Amino acid sequence: MTHQRSDALDLAMGAVAGAIGVWVMDRVGWSMYRREDPTAFQREHEARSERRDVAHAAVKKAADLTGAPLPTREPSGAGIAVHYALGILPGALYAAARRKYPALTAGHGTLYGFGLFVLMDEITAPALGLASGPAKYPWQAHARGLVSHLVLGIVTETVLGAFRRIR
Repeated sequence: MTHQRSDALDLAMGAVAGAIGVWVMDRVGWSMYRREDPTAFQREHEARSERRDVAHAAVKKAADLTGAPLPTREPSGAGIAVHYALGILPGALYAAARRKYPALTAGHGTLYGFGLFVLMDEITAPALGLASGPAKYPWQAHARGLVSHLVLGIVTETVLGAFRRIR
């Protein structure tokens, strides 16, 4: 297989693995949400940017910038698409990078998941105004986000490992 074709295949497999990782991450996150203290749940919703999750806040920001109509209901297809894109795009990049830098796979994807949690949830989303600063959220939101992203990393790495074995 040519190097170029191999890179393209890595990107495609990473996108699929990232999508599967998001799906599983959501199941774990929602399970934790349902068991969460109602006071913490309320504090988190009050801290959100315009009471929207990050993906739907991004859709609103894009609609405001472009003048496009904002979906009237949440969750919206656009918000779900953004949410999945936040797992698919990094998954594709992770798949391409992990072959060149095997240390990225440390902890069977937990390093990757931890990195996404810190970069996306704790730094980028607040910096872009898609979320409040980390101090505004209760510790339960951070714990759920960390666990969910670790699951995302493990699932993404597991799927990529399965793809590698059948390749």
